[in-house]
Amino acid sequence: MERVLITGGAGYLGSTLTEVLLNNDYNVTVLDNMMYNQLSLSGFFSNKKFKFLRGDVRDSELLEKLVNEHDIIIPLAAIVGMPACKSNPQLAVDVNLNQIKKQRMFQLKTYLKSRV
Repeated sequence: MERVLITGGAGYLGSTLTEVLLNNDYNVTVLDNMMYNQLSLSGFFSNKKFKFLRGDVRDSELLEKLVNEHDIIIPLAAIVGMPACKSNPQLAVDVNLNQIKKQRMFQLKTYLKSRV
């Protein structure tokens, strides 16, 4: 069965998507830093196909490891809203843009390794 990684998966979209994926027999890993102390994933912890990791998408070593272990990557981690982005512009760029670039780079690296 395909393994899905959802970054920033503890929010509304991530938790809703997690439920759909688990109901369709996917293995789902959620990476989230729990910045907002969400409880939206609590109903999935008893599901053997669900795994939660508390961590930060800016942790390149962790992100690369996770990207290499999963078949599908769904990047939902984000700093949302103009006030939050304005209050810490570098954090917004790192989370909203740079982590997506890193994920793509890790995916390409994994793909190229598989072709050699």
